[in-house]
Amino acid sequence: MKRDRVRKESSAQSIGVCYGRNGNNLPSEQQVVNLYKANSVGRMRVYDPIPATLQALRGSNIEIILDVPNPRLQSVASDASVAAAWIQTNVRDYSPEMK
Repeated sequence: MKRDRVRKESSAQSIGVCYGRNGNNLPSEQQVVNLYKANSVGRMRVYDPIPATLQALRGSNIEIILDVPNPRLQSVASDASVAAAWIQTNVRDYSPEMK
């Protein structure tokens, strides 16, 4: 009985995949979201908060980790008003329809 419970708990974990935009002939953001959903990928790491990507993720039920791009990292880390503006633009403007 205990062994079955362990199997059920471990199988409930979600798969996550990183989503980068470096390359040629990339599928559209919506095609990527559809591909994730079709393959039961429930988590996505987004390296750059591109509005089209965030828009495609709205209502998708995909959990995201959203990176602050390296060129912005210093200013976001050192200035609370810059951080608040970044959060407003890249998170709050898309919530509560995003996870």
